[in-house]
Amino acid sequence: MLEQLVPGDPVVREYLQVLVFGLPFILMMGKLFFGSWAGFFECVRFLLTPDVVSILRGEWGADQRGTAKLFLFLAITAGALYSAHSHFFP
Repeated sequence: MLEQLVPGDPVVREYLQVLVFGLPFILMMGKLFFGSWAGFFECVRFLLTPDVVSILRGEWGADQRGTAKLFLFLAITAGALYSAHSHFFP
């Protein structure tokens, strides 16, 4: 059925399947890590803010926690998607 929806390269279909079926896991982990979209965007803001600016604002500790939380979230979700891909498409 997916071959009819997404014609072309089977590798693209594999990645699309992993992403579509992994989306609930990504959203669940995002809710667990950040609590809401506002928490996620706050971590992105801390990631994009230079450390010197965070130090001057007195937000250095929150900046470090937010950046680490975002990288940990990305590492866990990327690892889970890679694991699902290697398990279902050997």
